[in-house]
Amino acid sequence: MVSFEHNIKLYKNVEVYMDGYMTIGEVAKVKQISIKALRYYEKIGILKPAYCDPDTGYRYYKNEQMLAIDMIKFLQILDIPLKNWNQYVEPTGEFDLKGLLRDGQIRAYEKIGELQSCLKRLQLAERGIQDTEKYRDCDGFYRREIPERNILRREIKEGLSSVEFHKKLSELFELAQKHQLSANYPSGMMLDVEDGTFTYFVYVEVYENCEELAEYKCIPAGTYECLRCPPKSIMRAAELYPEYFAKHAKFTVVESDCITSPVYFQEYPVELQLTNLH
Repeated sequence: MVSFEHNIKLYKNVEVYMDGYMTIGEVAKVKQISIKALRYYEKIGILKPAYCDPDTGYRYYKNEQMLAIDMIKFLQILDIPLKNWNQYVEPTGEFDLKGLLRDGQIRAYEKIGELQSCLKRLQLAERGIQDTEKYRDCDGFYRREIPERNILRREIKEGLSSVEFHKKLSELFELAQKHQLSANYPSGMMLDVEDGTFTYFVYVEVYENCEELAEYKCIPAGTYECLRCPPKSIMRAAELYPEYFAKHAKFTVVESDCITSPVYFQEYPVELQLTNLH
C-alpha cells in the first residue's frame, strides 16, 4: 500500500487534496478560521498537523481533526483559556466531550451573569445622564427629587490630589467588581457634616443593596437642594451655602458628576446635592 508520505512526495510544490486529508489552506477555508490561528494552535501544542512535509513545510490535517477545531472555537466563544485544552484530552487521545460541555455550561451561566451586570451598569449610567440633562440649564439653587441610591464610599482627606482621588475611585470599582456589584456613573465626592465636623468621602453608585459591606451607604429618596458648580466645590460647600450649614447640624452633601450626551472631553460641572439625610 502506498503511504500518504509517498503520495505527497509525488506532488511536491503542488497543493493537493488526499482522501482523508486537507491542506492548511483548505482547513482554514472550510472552518472559516485563519491560517495564522491554525499555526498558533500548532505552536502552543493543542492541534498539530497530521503531517508536515519536511521539504516544503506544507501542513496537512486529517478529517478527524475537524471536530477538534470546532471544540477549540467553542472554548474561545466561552472565554475558556486555550491552555486548558489538554485537560479535555485523555492519555489515550480520546476527547472528553462531556467534560467540555459541563464546563461550557458553567462558563455560559457566568457570562450570562456578567452580561446582566453590564446591562444594569448601562441602565444606571443612562438614568444618571437623563437626570442630569433635565437640569443642565439651571442657574443658582434649584430643587429636584432624587430616588434612593446605593453607594460604596471610602473616607478621604481634605485637599486630595486628582491622582489620589482617581486611585480611590478605582479601588471602589475594584471592590464592586470583587463582590459582583454593578458600579458605574455617577460617581464623585460626599461630605458628612455633624456638629461642625466635616468628613469627606469618594463614592460610586451601585445598582444593588450591599449593606454587608463596611463601605456601603444607602441614600434615601428625597427632595434635594442643588447647585451646579466647578469640580471639588464640595470643599467650599459651607461658604457657597452658609444658610444651610447654619440651619442644619447633621446632614450629607453629595457632589455628583454632571456628564451629558454628547460627551465633550473637557471639564464638566458637578451638582451639589444637599438634604437632611440622618
